[in-house]
Amino acid sequence: GYRNAVICDAILESAREGRRVRIEY
Repeated sequence: GYRNAVICDAILESAREGRRVRIEY
């Protein structure tokens, strides 16, 4: 669904930034 896409994008972005921001779901 749409939520999964948003979560995936957020995880990818955090991974790109070296996990500076931890996103917890």
